Amino acid sequence: MIFTASLRSEFLKTKRSSVVYLTLVAAFMIPFVLVFDHGSPNSELIANGWDNFYREGFQVFAFLFLPFFYVLTSTLILQIEVRCNTWKQVLASPQLYIHILLAKFIVIQILAIVFVLVFNIYMIVGCAIIDSLHNLNYLTYLERWPELIQLNIMALVTNVGISALSFWLALRFKNFIVPIGIGILLWLIGPTAALELKIPHFDKYVFVLPFTIMAKKFEYQRAFYQFLSVGYGVFFFTIAYLEFVWQRRSLQVCWKKEKVSN
Repeated sequence: MIFTASLRSEFLKTKRSSVVYLTLVAAFMIPFVLVFDHGSPNSELIANGWDNFYREGFQVFAFLFLPFFYVLTSTLILQIEVRCNTWKQVLASPQLYIHILLAKFIVIQILAIVFVLVFNIYMIVGCAIIDSLHNLNYLTYLERWPELIQLNIMALVTNVGISALSFWLALRFKNFIVPIGIGILLWLIGPTAALELKIPHFDKYVFVLPFTIMAKKFEYQRAFYQFLSVGYGVFFFTIAYLEFVWQRRSLQVCWKKEKVSN
């Protein structure tokens, strides 16, 4: 079976999952809060409207919502086979192991891109609502679209490592709660401990990388963090693939022994 068929099959499976609703609802939360929590207009808001509205919201989105989206989506996508008990059918189909995993991983990346696009659409709608209420002309900042696109691309790239790690955890554990719990703990404990204990090189921790796209202290090293995140992605996906192949071959050996004994 060619890879495009595997990819199409994975897309069809998402229609029966809650990942689409997660994408639409989660992306709505930050714009909703920003619109209704927006202060009354003053000189500072007018002068720094873009920074106060979009950049602050995007920082929370890139550092909190996007990593959690990867954790939840990876778990939901891989739980489809566990919940429906269809792993045997998938493995019995004429697909290479790498095609099976790569198709699932690419689907997660495409869903993340959709998640980012939907978030930006909601933010534009939020800007339009604020413009109509306070006449702050936030929509004029859309002329800076190259900056907006750059921020979104950097957010996706710096989360590649997190997505691969979440994918590996979701593949390794059949229980729905375990990969989500580990992902949340890694996000909460890792950066917190690094900041409080002043651990050296804490900025290279995989769950801290999304924070580097907005912090000024990392402005001149952002390209390095992008490559580091991609490196994490390749590393964790390789581990997931090797472990997946090893487990499948171990099961095949056990099945052959059972047939011989019978």
